[in-house]
Amino acid sequence: MRKPTRILSIVFFFILLLIASAVIFQFRKNPKAVQDMPKISIRNRTSSIEITKQEYVNRDLNLTIRNKGALPIIAIGLAAQNEGYTTVDFSLTESIGRNLAPGASADIHLSISKNNPIEVNASIDMAYFIDGSGDGDAAKIEEQRDIYEGVNLSLEEVSKEFKTHAKFDKNAIENARGKITSISPPPDLGGNKKLGFHSGINRAQSMINDLLRQSESFSTDKMDESFNKMKKEMSTPKQTGRKI
Repeated sequence: MRKPTRILSIVFFFILLLIASAVIFQFRKNPKAVQDMPKISIRNRTSSIEITKQEYVNRDLNLTIRNKGALPIIAIGLAAQNEGYTTVDFSLTESIGRNLAPGASADIHLSISKNNPIEVNASIDMAYFIDGSGDGDAAKIEEQRDIYEGVNLSLEEVSKEFKTHAKFDKNAIENARGKITSISPPPDLGGNKKLGFHSGINRAQSMINDLLRQSESFSTDKMDESFNKMKKEMSTPKQTGRKI
């Protein structure tokens, strides 16, 4: 009568072995499936942004947001708790390559420095619209207006380097790139306006570098089109809702 008991023990052992193997396989395939995910708490101070998805993966807070408003959003203010609180103003044209049209959605990512947090706290403080109006924290909206005033001042200076050119000229573009690095903000410009000025210079340099990379493989007609598109973007000021 002991033989059946021994057989049952062997069968039970192999069942446990199979279960353990399955758990190990699943962990290797998808580690976060068996890890505890932190609690995510997000305070949304706007009425025009809807958070449709939120997750924490590999030290990144990943959000999917949707524009519930009537105007395109060009920037948002997002604050997240790292070692302290870190505030990041996302220019959507730079981070996702476009404005966020009414009804449209976008994925945004913010790195969280703390490893394996128990809780991730964040807030969406403002949405900044294409016409210079805003939704959310009034002080944050004013800060964004200051930044865009600085951006406008710098791109106005950069645009002067291209006013006499109607077509793409690689030598002229390379010369302009060198001159742009020496453009300085006005002495009386400070705070977020100065920050915006430097941001505009960096943005211009990035656009010029992209244009020069394109010239290695694009046709002359295509380069003329890209050059004039860049000129238009540089000469179109960000709306601030202020009379300057």
